[in-house]
Amino acid sequence: MVNATIRPAQPDEALQINTLVAAGRIGYRNPEYGLDDAWVEQIQAELLGPEELAECRENIIRAQLHPEKHLYLVAGTHAIDAVLYAEKHETEQEVVRLFVAEHLRGLGLGSRLMEQYEDWASPELRHEVYVVPYNKGAIRFYERIGYETTPGSQQTFPDKVTTITMTREPSGGTD
Repeated sequence: MVNATIRPAQPDEALQINTLVAAGRIGYRNPEYGLDDAWVEQIQAELLGPEELAECRENIIRAQLHPEKHLYLVAGTHAIDAVLYAEKHETEQEVVRLFVAEHLRGLGLGSRLMEQYEDWASPELRHEVYVVPYNKGAIRFYERIGYETTPGSQQTFPDKVTTITMTREPSGGTD
């Protein structure tokens, strides 16, 4: 277990957050799915561009203003080493983004972030997360905490990323 502090993200950390996410996109590289080095470089440049940084800041502010609907956490020892962003919708809640720096994967940081998510999540709503189908580590991670792959859920987004949906049914408890 890594000794990292988990805390709410701040708007001025958008560049650090998106830099971590951009580094994680290297793991999306998969020529079989049309995601080559040029695609990775393009996505990384977009994540560090003004529009994506503004969107990240807006999501953090949304989480600050409406914590009942949005959760944005960062974790790290000295720098930002992990990030989790989640949203609640009418019928489901979604882990939109969970990234842990490669050198800290498997040390419990993602699990600790998901525990914070569970504390925030509504017991009446289904849980959803989108995972690239060839990221076996992420699939195993979510399966360990009760998520199942939704049959027939594979979809390709405009940026060429193909995902599967993993869900976990609500626990049915009360807040």
